[in-house]
Amino acid sequence: QDALNFLWKPSRGATSYLLELHQIVRERTRSRERKVVATQTADVKYSITDMDLLDVGSFYWTLKAVKRGPGGRVIRSSRRLRNDFRISVLGGSKVIVISPKIQVIEDEKRKKK
Repeated sequence: QDALNFLWKPSRGATSYLLELHQIVRERTRSRERKVVATQTADVKYSITDMDLLDVGSFYWTLKAVKRGPGGRVIRSSRRLRNDFRISVLGGSKVIVISPKIQVIEDEKRKKK
């Protein structure tokens, strides 16, 4: 796999999205989180093409929609939504994303409407 792609549905009124990717690093007696990527984009997709940033293991990504006003001041933002996934290596060096391969993050408020 040449890239890890994140896609989401646009949020009404959002001018940008804050995306973070964290790896859960398991140590002997505890787990800690390593922030892999923190970025802001006006698009509804983001790709990580530097696969050296990733390792086999457990990850989660968060997404927050932001509406900015004049001067870049934040007017409104959504709550941070989270989804977990795992990365594994299959047969030599082929990287695969598992559990689940396709992820959906939905705002609970929108789902109920």
